[in-house]
Amino acid sequence: MATRCIIAEPCGDGWRGRYSHWDGYPDAKVPQLLTLVKRDGVETVRKVLLHDNYSWSCIDPNCVLDPFITGERHTGWNVVAGYGEAHNDLDSAPDFFTQGSEGFAWAEFLYVLGDASVFVFQAGGNNDATVWDFVREVRYDSELSLA
Repeated sequence: MATRCIIAEPCGDGWRGRYSHWDGYPDAKVPQLLTLVKRDGVETVRKVLLHDNYSWSCIDPNCVLDPFITGERHTGWNVVAGYGEAHNDLDSAPDFFTQGSEGFAWAEFLYVLGDASVFVFQAGGNNDATVWDFVREVRYDSELSLA
């Protein structure tokens, strides 16, 4: 079952972000994001996750192109080596999600990639993503990472 989330960056007094479909729970997503930032730096991670691609099926720092994966399931998707599986039609990219957005694709978690930390939020009561409750801040220099 998918646990949807939004990966975001600071923007003005708020944030703007993109959708990620699979495994948005903090126990999985925070180590993935820390691994990417430690490897490539926060600016590159923001660029790849938020500006070069507009939504993600999954984010996986160990992702590589599998030449045997074909078929309808992967139509319109692109393996971004070292980042995951992203939607590749930027011409039809929707606007960024922001704190002022009406719908959040049923996202349960929000991850804001700050300059020194990732900030974790959870959709408010009854999975109400119009209200984001702060969960925790995890510094990029912490030891939490993928094995």
